[in-house]
Amino acid sequence: MTSHAPETSQVLLARILSAASSCLLVVFLAAALAALLPIRFTDPTWQLGVTSSLVNNGSFALISLVLLHFAADLEPANGRWQARCITFRQLAIAATLGFLLVVPLHAFSTWRAIAASEAATNFQQRQVTETFGALREAIRTAPTLGDLQARLRRLNGPTLQAADLAKPLPQLRQQLLVALQQAESTVQAQLPASDPERTWGSIKDSARVVVSALAFAFAFGAAACLPGASHPFWEGPVRELRKRLKARQFIARKQRDARESSENASRFKARQDQRRKAWEIDRKRKAEAKRRQRGR
Repeated sequence: MTSHAPETSQVLLARILSAASSCLLVVFLAAALAALLPIRFTDPTWQLGVTSSLVNNGSFALISLVLLHFAADLEPANGRWQARCITFRQLAIAATLGFLLVVPLHAFSTWRAIAASEAATNFQQRQVTETFGALREAIRTAPTLGDLQARLRRLNGPTLQAADLAKPLPQLRQQLLVALQQAESTVQAQLPASDPERTWGSIKDSARVVVSALAFAFAFGAAACLPGASHPFWEGPVRELRKRLKARQFIARKQRDARESSENASRFKARQDQRRKAWEIDRKRKAEAKRRQRGR
């Protein structure tokens, strides 16, 4: 009876872990689906929302995978949990590739969102400047009150009242220019200006999402496994990368040895040439000394 109690508590713990795993997986899928809908592939705001949601809720999927493996390890005889573990490890390949895809997608979407915000701000400011510039030009160049009134109406400018039309044109023109300058200043002040802090905040949040996505890709890659394979998903690429690095190091070492050998041969040849020249100079000097002795 006492020997059966630990087994019962172990089975209960395994069931709790399996239920918690399913619950966390549903939470992750619900968050991902809420971020996906409605689908707007070309909208950078939608792309940022999807990638941020995947990263912010990725821990639910990762913990779900770990809890399921705990449950299967506590109850190795439960074939349903073992089969689910295999399925989860195969699905982890898609999760790994998906989080790797988040890295360039989120960085590009952040850049597009910042550029779009800057472009919208510049467009609004340019539009206000052009509109008030056209109104100012119309006021300055209108030859008559009737023409001024027609130009302002065409440009959606201020409406002239009867009292305005009774004033002399130069006085009315000066009055309208002053009022136009005040109105332009008010509108310019109400326009959203470029916010460096908001831009820097977007960049920092993008860096957080990118680093987190890489971490999730590494974690899911460690658990992922191809169908029918016995080694983790990362093992093949890592082994291939190690082979290439070793091959590159071997080639670099051979090139370095060949270069050093060539340099040693060049130095040896240079020393031999120096010795030969020194020997030739010494031989000529001795021959010259002998000729001088014979001449005496």
